[in-house]
Amino acid sequence: MRRASLRDPSRHFRSLASNRKASFRPVPCYESLSYCRGRGREGRPQFSSWSKEQQIQDDLGKNVSALVERTGARGEINKEGWEEIELAIRRCCRQGPDGVGPSFRILDRIANETNPPTNFHPLNTVISSWRHEHVRYLKEGTSATSLPSPQEVVERIEKWQSGSFLRPDVKTYTMIIEASSNDVKGAEFAENLLDWMLEQSKSQFTIQPTMVTFATVMNKWAISGRPEGPNKIEKLIEKCKELDEQGWPDVTPNTIVYNVQLKALSKTGNVEEAERVLQTMLEDDSAAAPDLVSFSTLLSAYSTQKHHPRAADRADTLLSQMHELYEAGYDALKPNTIAYTTVMNCHANFGHGEQAEALLRKLIQLEKETDDPDFTADLTTYNTVLLAWARSNNPERAERFLRFMYEESTVNPDERSFNIVLSAWAKVGAAEKAEAILTQMHELFTDGQLQTRPTTVTYNTVLDSWSKSNQKDAWKRSIKILDHMADLYDAGDSAVKPNERTWNAVLNALAKAGQVKTASGYIDKFVQASEGQQVDGKPSVRSWNALLAACMRKRDVPMAKKFWRQMKDAGIKPDVVSYNTFLNCLNKASTRRKSFSKDFETAFRSLQRDQNVVPNRISFLALIDHHIQIGRVEKAEEVLKQMYKEYAMSGVIEPDRGLFHKVLTAWSDYRSPRKAESLLFQMLELNQRHGFDVKPNVETYNRLLNAWAKSGERDSGERADSILRQMESFSVGGDDDVSPDIISYNTVLNAWASSGDPTAITRIEHLILEMILKGNPKLTPTVVSYGTWLKAIESSNEDDKGRRARGVVKTMKIHQLRPTEFLSQKIERLTASDTQNKSRKS
Repeated sequence: MRRASLRDPSRHFRSLASNRKASFRPVPCYESLSYCRGRGREGRPQFSSWSKEQQIQDDLGKNVSALVERTGARGEINKEGWEEIELAIRRCCRQGPDGVGPSFRILDRIANETNPPTNFHPLNTVISSWRHEHVRYLKEGTSATSLPSPQEVVERIEKWQSGSFLRPDVKTYTMIIEASSNDVKGAEFAENLLDWMLEQSKSQFTIQPTMVTFATVMNKWAISGRPEGPNKIEKLIEKCKELDEQGWPDVTPNTIVYNVQLKALSKTGNVEEAERVLQTMLEDDSAAAPDLVSFSTLLSAYSTQKHHPRAADRADTLLSQMHELYEAGYDALKPNTIAYTTVMNCHANFGHGEQAEALLRKLIQLEKETDDPDFTADLTTYNTVLLAWARSNNPERAERFLRFMYEESTVNPDERSFNIVLSAWAKVGAAEKAEAILTQMHELFTDGQLQTRPTTVTYNTVLDSWSKSNQKDAWKRSIKILDHMADLYDAGDSAVKPNERTWNAVLNALAKAGQVKTASGYIDKFVQASEGQQVDGKPSVRSWNALLAACMRKRDVPMAKKFWRQMKDAGIKPDVVSYNTFLNCLNKASTRRKSFSKDFETAFRSLQRDQNVVPNRISFLALIDHHIQIGRVEKAEEVLKQMYKEYAMSGVIEPDRGLFHKVLTAWSDYRSPRKAESLLFQMLELNQRHGFDVKPNVETYNRLLNAWAKSGERDSGERADSILRQMESFSVGGDDDVSPDIISYNTVLNAWASSGDPTAITRIEHLILEMILKGNPKLTPTVVSYGTWLKAIESSNEDDKGRRARGVVKTMKIHQLRPTEFLSQKIERLTASDTQNKSRKS
């Protein structure tokens, strides 16, 4: 029988179940256990072709081959020899990954060539060593290619069993399951091996799975994070209950198993189901009782629900339940500092500073009352409260709590504490406050009141706040901080050595201020500093992107082209941000110089040819903008068509509603309402027939209405009114996305006012009355509505414009609206024109 593929572990286990004596392809390059004709250094026989084992045994000062004493045709080993060989195997296993391979090869040889005593049991020693190294690789996230895979170990064991030697037991296979990978393939391998064990244990009791085996398989599904994991675990628990009822030993689901189930549910976001499992553990006598881990797992799940509005409230309730159970005598459920900190973290996710600090005060009070170290708040707890205040957009309270930490509490703040407050001030644009915190931190450290000193991370946080600030001199402050850091480093303070992020923050500040020439000088200084080892890192693509952003703000195409060349000359490959920034810079300047239009097209072709960069939505938006700016709206529409054709084929970039709106607005600006209407129909077809997420909404229709209003065509009012009625019909049919809003009605009013239709004033009067009678506050006529009415009166050929204008004012007063100064002046002009008309007639 051929060895099953490692990609299909279930095939291998099926073959084992059907043929217990299945043979496997022999492990290559393993010699027989026999004497070489030569002798070792001490004149003793030695194993042949044993290079790796020989190296390790030499390091140990042992020569395993000296343990063999040939006494017959096959080469038997005496009792003392077997003891020494077992000792040598144990020594190999203690050599880490280098000893795993040799220990396996020793078992290969003695299994094939010798007849060991019944008390010779080194198998689990070797498997345990291999498991330990394999698990270590998994935790480190590195590849364990130098070790046999779990599949290969199973095959090796099967080979050893064929000679009625080295019989595995349930512990052997459980260790193999534990060493399987922490992904879906590892979980499937573990489950398949468990199924095989269940089948084989009918005739081989020693490999009958225990609760530990089941729990190990469940844990693999939990760690995998797969959505099917909780369901797999539920079925395994039911299997354990079934076997337990049949009288199998050691398969009763315990607390550990249910905790694994809770972990799987929490990891996949099934918090409600995790709550149900925990309540079952509390209320069902047939289930295992929960412990502190059970509650902590669910609390941790709440802390990851950053968008669930009730997550913090549920965490509070669960913490209170823990207190009630603890006070009722369940000592194992005593809430500790970790539990409190987890609940505080739930509140921090939502910026609940008051609640987080209240929990800390309660924890401090519990410690005072009980003198129990389990209630001692640590630095993590305090920093969580700081984070809650910072996320509440209340940096003043965050700063006040930080002051409480170093002035009154027993817990001294660390660098992270200060950085949280610095970031809070930076978030609201208060860079001066952030810098003041930095200064205070430095003074406290200098005076010996604080063990934490400002580091590069601290300075970078302040620099980031200045780079995001809207103050005019933000770039100057950034440069001063950079110079100060450089001076401190030159004086021997290595903790504040500037790094790449430091320089990039300064470049960003210069870019935001549009200081192109200054930024150009600082990129040169950055290069010099990196070459002189005065900075950790060197200019990256982010650095050059900041310079390109400065050029875009100033519309400085010549400098942008210079930076583009310098970036490539420095060996820096542009990313999609580089291309998009450069394209938008050319776009903004192309309105002044047509030559930049050619530069844009050249740059976009380079982007399409660059195999390292994939254009994104911003790239195509820039291309659409480019065509619109130079009056080629048809080309912009062609870009849209090409995008949804390519998306249908490869699924790269789906054109969204916003891109269509861009072209709709362009057709409106170029007074082409029929083109705009045709594009809207294309959106409907793409959505209904092809499933694209471009279904027109009220904003889409409003842009079409605006296109008709701007066109000034004689039938624009009639056409806009027809579209409005269609929107109302869709809304009545249940499509709330196209329900007309006040902008829709005002745009139709404007279409009538601009149409030149002789019935326009009457139609406007009727539409405004309709808006009033709807009784919907959101559709009540606004100043804009009445201003459009006055506009129609002013542009009409009516003789009684003043009378009509006074009627508008009267209607406004009835609905408690006062004309603006602009409308008042228009009303005065219309009234005056009425007087002039009368004087002419007289």
